[in-house]
Amino acid sequence: MREDPTSFEPWAPSGDGVPKLLRGLSVTEAAVQDVDACIALSMLVSDGSGVDWSALFHRDNERSDRYLVVARVDEKVIGYARTARFEPDAEAPANAAPAGYYLIGLVVDPGWRRQGVATALIQARLTWVAQRAYEAWYFADISNRVSIGLHEQAGFATVTDDFWFPTVTDGGGTHVLGSVQLPAG
Repeated sequence: MREDPTSFEPWAPSGDGVPKLLRGLSVTEAAVQDVDACIALSMLVSDGSGVDWSALFHRDNERSDRYLVVARVDEKVIGYARTARFEPDAEAPANAAPAGYYLIGLVVDPGWRRQGVATALIQARLTWVAQRAYEAWYFADISNRVSIGLHEQAGFATVTDDFWFPTVTDGGGTHVLGSVQLPAG
């Protein structure tokens, strides 16, 4: 069952603000054999139109400036998250998002949500970025309170809602851009 990609779940953090971690959850760097599971999750939560998921995940898995992680329970992939280095080119508009490492594309199987999976995926990527940079970035649709709330819990602060990022802000819609300072790796 596909979700409506234009609607987002309401933000509802745990009562004490501490995420509950799922028993048996592991987060590891994705292997080539995990790509099909990542594609299946992408298709589960979006219409997938216009996206070559296979090429995207293989590129994430092969390039040193990208990082793809998967969350598993009992060897079943229940979520994934991507990280990529962005460098605006010479033709980028003046309000282009700054160069740096961006947490992008976090997906958790709907049956496994609200159990700490997204939090674990964010933390794994921040650990990876901290070995390469002192700052990490993310962006989200302003209506996606879950993503914004999860990133705020991880220490991100909103920087602006007036920015350009290729293929994200080109089609309109309002997004927020946030960053977090990281300890030296």
